[in-house]
Amino acid sequence: MKNMLRKLPLAIFSVALLLTAVNPLSAADYLPRDHKSFSDVVVGGDETYRNLHVVGRSVLIDKPILGDLLAAGANIDISGSVAEDVHLVGGSLNIKAVVGGDLILAGGTVSLAEEARVGGDLWAVGGTINLNNFVAGEGKLAGGDIFINGTIVGDLEVWSGERLIFGPQSRVSGPITHYGRAPAVIESGAQVGTI
Repeated sequence: MKNMLRKLPLAIFSVALLLTAVNPLSAADYLPRDHKSFSDVVVGGDETYRNLHVVGRSVLIDKPILGDLLAAGANIDISGSVAEDVHLVGGSLNIKAVVGGDLILAGGTVSLAEEARVGGDLWAVGGTINLNNFVAGEGKLAGGDIFINGTIVGDLEVWSGERLIFGPQSRVSGPITHYGRAPAVIESGAQVGTI
């Protein structure tokens, strides 16, 4: 299990880079525009993006994206809303925004703040996953330590290498399937169904 979790982010990162490199005809903007540097990328200001593909050491999205977002980097922070789907691969992923569609993440540390909302499904792989947000669809999570203290409306499948903890604010409406070394911890106040 640990070997799979270590290799999966690298595989997803490789696929993300390949898609960005070989799909120049897609209706997307690419940052950085010079394609030669691997630097910090900040998306803000007056420019509008429909679909955006970003690769950088550090990526900050601080403005709304009107379509899909695909990003890879060591550190990724998303605070601007994304109207459609988001795919992120990186070392540290921090989401504080509304995502209209599905959210697919692979990272060392994955954190979704309370103000983050996912309009579709959430799929996440990470060493540590912290979910404090609302997910309208289903959740599929795989990681070492997984902490859920938000709402998931649909079904939930979890593969935990170390711990799965449902915090006092967690709400899971659908059935929960858990594969892990230890039983899930359900803290007082959590509203979750049968695991």
